[in-house]
Amino acid sequence: NTELVIEAGATLHCAVALQKAIIVTGDNCRITGAGTILSPAVWNGSTPQPAYATVWVEDCIGFYATGITFYNIPKTGIWFQDSTQWRVENCTFLGNYPYADYNESITTHHFGIGYNPPADALGLDTWGQVVGNSFSMCVTGFIFGNFGATATTKGIAVVGNAFKNCWAHAVY
Repeated sequence: NTELVIEAGATLHCAVALQKAIIVTGDNCRITGAGTILSPAVWNGSTPQPAYATVWVEDCIGFYATGITFYNIPKTGIWFQDSTQWRVENCTFLGNYPYADYNESITTHHFGIGYNPPADALGLDTWGQVVGNSFSMCVTGFIFGNFGATATTKGIAVVGNAFKNCWAHAVY
């Protein structure tokens, strides 16, 4: 039940690229506003499952983000780990992953938004919504998948988003 507001014109600077910059572990949290979260211009697109993100949301119910610009995404803009009933709306993901560094066989894990669902939430109707966002220069704009032995991905809405220069996939 906490909200972080990044107002228009404000920039939250992440000092270190290859770590979790903002960690959310509580239910019903929000990141809102019209500001920017800026990471250093360092990229990692190697294939292991992400262990860090600009915003890392874990074991939460009811996360919401709107209006935020993510500029320079080192690995993942927002990563949802074992979380449900989340929504990302009207955000801009400017990954800036250099196309010259993209290699289809080894640089496939750089995402605007990534989702690894919990194994024990199979009865929930609404797991996640990706609505009205803009994704550019990410290897993959949005990925939802099963990175665990028993997790199941279902109930994802991906509606009204724009994807430009996503080197491997818009949605995977």
